[in-house]
Amino acid sequence: MKYKLSKILISSILASSAVAQAEDVLQFSNAPVPTNDFDKRSVLTSQQVKVGKAIVDFKYNTIMRSGANPAGSAAPFGTIFDIEGQPIKSEDGSVHVASDNDFSSLITGGDGKVYMVSHFETRPAAMYVTEMDQNPSSGILTAKRTRPLDFSAFNGGWVHCAGSVTPWGNHLGSEEYPPDAKQWRDNTIDGYNAAMVRYFPVARGAADADLPALALQHMNPYDYGYTVEVNVADYDNTSVAKHYSMGRLAIELSKVMPNEKTVYTSDDGSHVGLFRYEADTKGDLSSGELFAVKFHQTSPWTNDTERKYDLDGGAGTLSWISLGKASDAEVKAIIDSGVKFSDIFTEDSADCQAINAGYGDECLAVKPGMEKAASRLETRRYAALQGATVEFEKMEGITLDESTNTMYLGMSRVRKGMSDGKGDMSVPFNYCGTVYALDLDSNYIATSMHGAISG
Repeated sequence: MKYKLSKILISSILASSAVAQAEDVLQFSNAPVPTNDFDKRSVLTSQQVKVGKAIVDFKYNTIMRSGANPAGSAAPFGTIFDIEGQPIKSEDGSVHVASDNDFSSLITGGDGKVYMVSHFETRPAAMYVTEMDQNPSSGILTAKRTRPLDFSAFNGGWVHCAGSVTPWGNHLGSEEYPPDAKQWRDNTIDGYNAAMVRYFPVARGAADADLPALALQHMNPYDYGYTVEVNVADYDNTSVAKHYSMGRLAIELSKVMPNEKTVYTSDDGSHVGLFRYEADTKGDLSSGELFAVKFHQTSPWTNDTERKYDLDGGAGTLSWISLGKASDAEVKAIIDSGVKFSDIFTEDSADCQAINAGYGDECLAVKPGMEKAASRLETRRYAALQGATVEFEKMEGITLDESTNTMYLGMSRVRKGMSDGKGDMSVPFNYCGTVYALDLDSNYIATSMHGAISG
């Protein structure tokens, strides 16, 4: 599970020490490195933190595990429900309780209480909101009650991966590895994508082998793959929005910059891109302009066919290609019209371009008038057709050092399109990944990137 280090955590640590008036500067001791199989399966954390001038002992505390059911809860934590609010059952008839908790944010609700919003990275997926109690003397947080958020207005949630907290205090979640709509055209739907159809009553009691045929008839792949925003007024009142205007990707997470308009989205997988969204209005992600990055390599070109590890990471300058403006409402209307992959692209045109946007080698051209649909429903494919770089690998976390205006982007592997000697980039192969530093200008636009630390 990943956690957002917030003022709530800082205040918890301060409260657990005798230095509540100390400066809010934290310096953690080194976490132990696992040296055996038992350690690998254990939670290893720092044991102390320096708060101002004081050193505070602390330990890892489990708030809740899948299946936990605090008093007053609507259901056991992690239970997956269908569109009618009925627990989803696996093929063997058991109620499905997900163990795929990926990200949890700690936020302050409109009522001033502390809440946790948690992701379950499954198909169908779930987000839970949990009301927290905080011990005023120790700072320890405990779960008071929990319930699933309602995604029925969006035909469910999909593979909620990592997330962040917006500057205005809302939870910002994700939908990773969206279904490939071309599979619906070709009737080649695989089991990974077809599992989502269990969200609909038509699949109750169905065998796994029957799911692809049901998905073809009852599931729209374009319903999934978006940034999700959650506003918590109080435990019983939450609002959920899918920001269709921000594009459809294998979203790891979206991170809003301090100007409350610029958002960076990391794209997970192989042959992926980096995307920037400029909202029309501060604090409102419902409409804006979407951009895809173009990488211009400045470090030595490396055709690493021998797969040798290197700690360099490579470097380059960045430019940004506009994918046009759109609003959530406009894109939702396109989805609801029943648009299909074959409505957006042709592969027969003499103008088709050869691309690899994470789906293998393709030759595609956008049909006239379908540019907005392509930019928001097939964002990476459209970005590749516009000349953006879609050679990155396994983008993960994003964070910002405001003191230097440097954004850090983790990639858990550097391989394939990044190091194959082709395209826009070819940097040293490193299966253990690299954290890249991106220099931002005064408008929070990234202008260059280089490897800061490599595995």
